[in-house]
Amino acid sequence: MNSMNDLGDITYKVNVNPSFYLEKFNESVGRRVHDMRVVLRALESSAYEQLAMMKPPDAVMDLKLLPSATKDGVASRQINICVADIAEDFFAFLDALMAMKCIHKNGGVRIERPLDGRDDILRYIDTYIKKETGRISADQKIKVPDKIGAFTVPDKIKDIANGYNKIRVAVRHHRGVANQEFSISLYRLRPTINGRDIENLPVIAKEGEVVGIKTEIVQRHFKPGDVVALSEDEVHQIVMTLQLIIGPAYVQAVCDEFVEK
Repeated sequence: MNSMNDLGDITYKVNVNPSFYLEKFNESVGRRVHDMRVVLRALESSAYEQLAMMKPPDAVMDLKLLPSATKDGVASRQINICVADIAEDFFAFLDALMAMKCIHKNGGVRIERPLDGRDDILRYIDTYIKKETGRISADQKIKVPDKIGAFTVPDKIKDIANGYNKIRVAVRHHRGVANQEFSISLYRLRPTINGRDIENLPVIAKEGEVVGIKTEIVQRHFKPGDVVALSEDEVHQIVMTLQLIIGPAYVQAVCDEFVEK
């Protein structure tokens, strides 16, 4: 990526790695999953309902809760919120990649003040990319499907990303109910022995047998009116799909565009 200095005829060449933004996305996903697990494990405690019924220590007034209202559906809502948050983090990651594409298309970043050394240059570029990312995120004319389709990735990758967006829409805008027919694809790992699926654990592998792992794709289908109810295991599968399949495909697409012909 080039940086052009208006104050002279100096051109800086700066290496900007799109994988950096994938790493930031992965870190954010780790925090989302951690927070979800904290709530889910707390729900498994026998003391959860008793604690939920207690008035906050500093509260002057409190809501009267029915016991059945304290736990039912909490786990499902937390899982859905986690998935919607992860999807939004992924689309923010696409915003950053789109910002890099725009800068590359425009021939680089035009410097508007003197820069003092390498660190100052890198800070300037990072600030510029964040500003451009914010502009894209705030532009309501750029819809999520537009962001998904803005990169040269296989249609299968786009379809999976669009499916996760439809989950997000159902959770954020339709109270967790599908407003249209759609499917989501999930990559999951299956342990095997000599190529055979391991259905139940624990299992004993005999001497000479080969223990392996295979990847398979499973799909969930939703029709209008279906309640979006995902399991904790499916959250992990969505995360794996984004981190190992979808995210790297978009990073590679940006890198391919950056290759100087």
